[in-house]
Parts: sequence; structure tokens; C-alpha cells
Amino acid sequence: MDRVEEILNKALSFLCISLMGSLSFLVILCVILRYVFSISFVWTEELITILFLATTYFGLVLGVKHNEHIQIEFLTEKYGQRGKAISDVIIGLIVIFVQIIVFRASIVWIQKVGNVLSPGMRIPNKMIYAMFPISCILVAFYEVWKIKSVVLDILSGKLSNQKSVGS
Repeated sequence: MDRVEEILNKALSFLCISLMGSLSFLVILCVILRYVFSISFVWTEELITILFLATTYFGLVLGVKHNEHIQIEFLTEKYGQRGKAISDVIIGLIVIFVQIIVFRASIVWIQKVGNVLSPGMRIPNKMIYAMFPISCILVAFYEVWKIKSVVLDILSGKLSNQKSVGS
């Protein structure tokens, strides 16, 4: 399973770098075309919006993977490492629960409105909207992975019950 996570990490990182590079290139190209040559294409503006959404959804997954999301540690600082680990497991379970709800809602939403064609590129919106449930699955995967790691640390006795430094 470690190999699967490693491959997924590399693929996701490559995807996000590619999306961000493409987004930057297209924005610069569109600005040059618009202000230097007075040319504007609807499909490029739409593609920029889609790339921005993709960087947001898949960047979110990387943020969850690297624990770079907002955390309020006021309460967890009061407990030892074991208390923080238990708190992390509970928070992870809540995140997974929310991802399941959002996943199910997004599938229903895509089934209702996914067949409409995008105005600029003329592709079914379900191809664009698919990013949302995919990001839900990936966030849930990384949360399960983190919970597994924390539970193994608790069971192996790696975590002490002493309070954090600075408490």
C-alpha cells in the first residue's frame, strides 16, 4: 500500500504542477492576445476557469495530504501526544464523513446537470464536474491513510501522554 501512496503522491504532484503551469501560460497568452492584438477567444477563458477549479480541487487534496489546512490547536495543545492523536482520528473520521456526503451530493448533481455542454469548449459539463467527486475520494483516501498511521502509532506505544512542549 505504501507503493500505491507513493505513486499517487507523484501523480498528484505532477498533475498540480502541470495544471498550474498550463494556467499561468494561458493567462499570459490571453493577456497578450487581448491587449496587444485585440483578440479574445471564449474557449480560452473557459479553459482558464476550468484549470483554476482543477488547481483548487487537486491542490486541496495535496493540502490535506501534507496537513497544510487550517488547524485550531487551542484544545489539542492541552492534551498530550496521545490526546492529540485521538483528536486527529476523530477529526479525520469527521472529514471522511463529510467527504462521503459531498461525494453523494455531487454525483446526484452531475447526473442532473452534467449533460449540458459548456458554452466555449462544447464539452459535457460532467467531464468538468467530475473533478469534485474525484477530489472527495482522494481526500478520503489520505484521511484514511493518516488515521491508519495514527492508530498504528497509538497501538505501538510511540505516543506518550505528556503535554506538548510549550504548554
